[in-house]
Amino acid sequence: MIKRFVATFILLIGFGVLMAQGDAKNLVQWKTEYDIQKWEKGKTVTVTFTGIIKPGYHVYSANQPSKAVLPLKITLDKATKGVQLLSLTEEGNRAVVFDDVFQVEIASFDGEMIIKQEMKVKKKKFPIKGNISYQVCNEEMCLTGAYSFEIK
Repeated sequence: MIKRFVATFILLIGFGVLMAQGDAKNLVQWKTEYDIQKWEKGKTVTVTFTGIIKPGYHVYSANQPSKAVLPLKITLDKATKGVQLLSLTEEGNRAVVFDDVFQVEIASFDGEMIIKQEMKVKKKKFPIKGNISYQVCNEEMCLTGAYSFEIK
């Protein structure tokens, strides 16, 4: 009887964790903008990602003052050839606060965040696919999230 209770309890916790991970997509709504006219060999193009973050949550910045948290990161799929990621800048309601748990300063955004990723076009080959991986947190928990984008 106790074994069955423990097994059910573990199963429910596991299911809850899976459901919470699925909710990360609903906590940040992403939009991608770029000027396709500028995609020429040798040019540098800026791709703008705008994230609208649900009230009560924040997303960790790509530019962290410490290594305590998982920062936002943009990556290109391995199949994407001919593009090199350059500098990344962030705009929006960015706050750097001292975190009592990690005992370091942590940078995050709430409300809206704008990420401008410069990309060097080495070959004009489409589609260009990639991902933004991030952590979205509130006062009780953090969830990992991912946003897939495609430039065509």
